[in-house]
Amino acid sequence: MRVVAPEMVLVEHPGGGVAQLAVSPTVAAKRQAVDAWATAFAARHQHTPPPPAPTLSCTPPSSQRPVEPMLRRQNASRFSWPPDPHQVFAYISLSPQDLSDRAASLLGLSLTIQQVSSLILRKAEDSRFPAYSAYVARWRMQLEEAQ
Repeated sequence: MRVVAPEMVLVEHPGGGVAQLAVSPTVAAKRQAVDAWATAFAARHQHTPPPPAPTLSCTPPSSQRPVEPMLRRQNASRFSWPPDPHQVFAYISLSPQDLSDRAASLLGLSLTIQQVSSLILRKAEDSRFPAYSAYVARWRMQLEEAQ
């Protein structure tokens, strides 16, 4: 038994839209005939060909766009103890002695310079606390002298 597959199939849109011609991939030689037939069909139905397919864009689809990091409130005007481990700008200009003095005057905490140095040096070793590492880079000599 021999099965014969059609080389072309006319596919009509169920809602009365534009008909499309499906061509078997093995019929490359008949491409010109198909193009001529499609042009004639479009002329008979006064159909303008669809615009070309959009080119690939460098912008990823909206569902795959990178998520912007959330904004953090900058508490530059508020002193707290222990200092924020992520935002060094609020206290990097203060020496270890100044940190001890501010904790006493603003928060009523009596911290020695040794306690301040010990806490900052210990936490600077943890990569989750970049602000402490930056502080140590700025004040290393004073911190180590206090130990």
